[in-house]
Amino acid sequence: MSYKFIESENERYRNLIEREFLSNPNPFPRNPVCSRDNLPKFCLGRDEEIGIIKNGIEKVATGFNHKSAWIPLNGSGGTGKTTIALYVYDSAKNKKSRDLEIDYLECAYIECPSDAKFLNIINIYQKILKDLGKAPGQYPYLLGFQFLLKLCTFFEQDSLIRENFIKKFSSAWKIISKCSDHTDLLMKLKENVPNLARDLKYFIRDFDFIILNNDAMNLSINYIEIIIDLVSDNTRFRLTAHDEIMGKNLQNEEEAINLLENLISVMTFLSNKSCLLIIIDNLENLPEIKDSSKNLFRILLKFRNTINNCLLLTIGSTDFWEFFNKTLNTSELNMLAGFKFDEISLINLSEKDASRIMNKFLIEFWNAIITKFKPRGADVHFPFSFKAFQYLYEINDRNLRDSLKILNKIVEKFKFKGDITYLKDTEDSIFFMRPKMESIYLFENEMNYLDTFLSNYTNRNQLSRDIEYGLFRAFNEIKDNSPFGNLIYKVEHEPSIRTIQGKKAKPDIYITLFGNESVQNIRKAELQVKAYYSSNKVKLKEVEGSVALLEDKKSHYLSFITLSPLEDKIVERLLNYGPQVGRVSNLSNEESFYLLLLMTEFSELFFHEKILNYNSYIQILSKIGINLPEFFEYIRQIDLSEKVVEKEAKPKTPPTIHKYLPPARPKTPEEKISNPSKLESYIIKLLEEEKLIRSQQLIIDAIIHIATSQNVIKNTISNLKEKKMILYSRKSPQGWSLTY
Repeated sequence: MSYKFIESENERYRNLIEREFLSNPNPFPRNPVCSRDNLPKFCLGRDEEIGIIKNGIEKVATGFNHKSAWIPLNGSGGTGKTTIALYVYDSAKNKKSRDLEIDYLECAYIECPSDAKFLNIINIYQKILKDLGKAPGQYPYLLGFQFLLKLCTFFEQDSLIRENFIKKFSSAWKIISKCSDHTDLLMKLKENVPNLARDLKYFIRDFDFIILNNDAMNLSINYIEIIIDLVSDNTRFRLTAHDEIMGKNLQNEEEAINLLENLISVMTFLSNKSCLLIIIDNLENLPEIKDSSKNLFRILLKFRNTINNCLLLTIGSTDFWEFFNKTLNTSELNMLAGFKFDEISLINLSEKDASRIMNKFLIEFWNAIITKFKPRGADVHFPFSFKAFQYLYEINDRNLRDSLKILNKIVEKFKFKGDITYLKDTEDSIFFMRPKMESIYLFENEMNYLDTFLSNYTNRNQLSRDIEYGLFRAFNEIKDNSPFGNLIYKVEHEPSIRTIQGKKAKPDIYITLFGNESVQNIRKAELQVKAYYSSNKVKLKEVEGSVALLEDKKSHYLSFITLSPLEDKIVERLLNYGPQVGRVSNLSNEESFYLLLLMTEFSELFFHEKILNYNSYIQILSKIGINLPEFFEYIRQIDLSEKVVEKEAKPKTPPTIHKYLPPARPKTPEEKISNPSKLESYIIKLLEEEKLIRSQQLIIDAIIHIATSQNVIKNTISNLKEKKMILYSRKSPQGWSLTY
């Protein structure tokens, strides 16, 4: 598929740009699933969800009594549950969350195995300790070093104990206060202050009455001694303390709870505004048995009742979350109600945000190339485009993970062939990426593309003829190859038929039915096609010939396939023919898009075929209300012996004529909106009335009745946010509001 760059400068360096793209590593990940070893660099489009988690952290760290809290995060595959969790995890680990109003944050990420027995406090505690810190198993030593610094500072500042501390540990404190880390501390203690840990433990025993009565240090003397042993110059003591903190010798869950409480108390001692964030991911790995739900409930209850300063973030599929809620009884759910800070139910990212993420991979790829031969200007997304990303995302069920995998495969295909296809618009994307499907179905992006085509196509008479040719091909293919093709005797396009009055009529599509059975059974049906702009009504004079054929009984059935309404005079003339008249209402927008698929231009674009098979034609016709073979059988049943009854008077509003075909969807403003730009005014008006809406889902729920899908609304919200017309604030008052 040949292409041209949009910018002429890029066209000059075409070969060099292509060479750079093909010779460098694939911009898109082969396996885009995030993990602890593959942390996300960005998390676009999830500000609201990340804000909820950060608010939960702050609530735990700064709230009254520092009670723990729980946030369940659920959603279908590919919605970004793990990405959100690991983005927050990485921010916490590497101190990137500068907007958090807390002093001390630790984070542990735990993947749930496929074993319901895993969910017990002993396992949870051991997994937490393994994941804390920058290196597995090293966190106790970091904790010991930080605790020693804080403890000595505490002793130095406490008026009751300060004099005794300075007298005994003055020289040691000067050395300790200048140490940079645990290793540096051990080296200096061995050289200058041997037996510090032992002497410090004696000192604590001597003044235990002061320490135990101090609210700032909610720790037992035994646990304080274990922490101090982590900085002992005695290797055996140090390793024993390490194993104790890591929970290697735990005998029961009560011991595990006690250790976890002490661990969090140490964190609180290090900083009053502290929080331990525990992420338990992939709960859907657990078998869907009652034990899985009961064990998870038991864990949550333990944290609610006994643990402070902890935010528990559980992540699982929508199916697991529904199973969990179904398994627990009302009383158990009520127990968790106060513990639950908030619930995050993910829906798919908007096409806008998903496209931004896909494009970010491409931008990073081109930024990493040090040569000057890069696409610039309008071609900066080469060999893709925002429209291509949006289309790919939609046809993959709005699953970002699958979309990224397919992008990787497309690039690998380019590399293998040594040839690039530039997907710079929706048309290129449809031709290159549209999946083969047994059923005929149009995606939203395809409808928007066809809507643009209709809006810009000015020669409406030619458009009508092209559609007529398409219908002619469709009925002939059905006649020649379908199982009920024998019902059709002949299909004609604009045959010249003389009326009784001597005038010529040229029906657009003239179908002779049942001629293979007998002359007496013959029925003739006409489909009248008009593809005018919706504002231009079809005039009576334009269809006089069709009405005359009905009157002359040279046509037994007449139905209209129009993009615009019929003039009232036409409807009034046809009132007397009752069942012989089919559809008189114009097609809805969606129906008109399917009608265009009959044109050669679009059958080649969408299906890579000039003439489709009969099954495809049958499906397309059904989309505009012509259901076969029921349509033919209906015409067979028309009683032609009935006499025409003159109408008594012209009603101001003509009654509804019998229609074989279903009525069109109502026009705007009642018609549902598929274009995000047309939905913006509704969201702005909603926010003007409500002032503040707490979540994106509430906006969706409020206007879903006027939009074709949730995704259209999400795209609109993304557009308005990018234009800085609306914003989401995680600070009180939390939610979405206008910027002006």
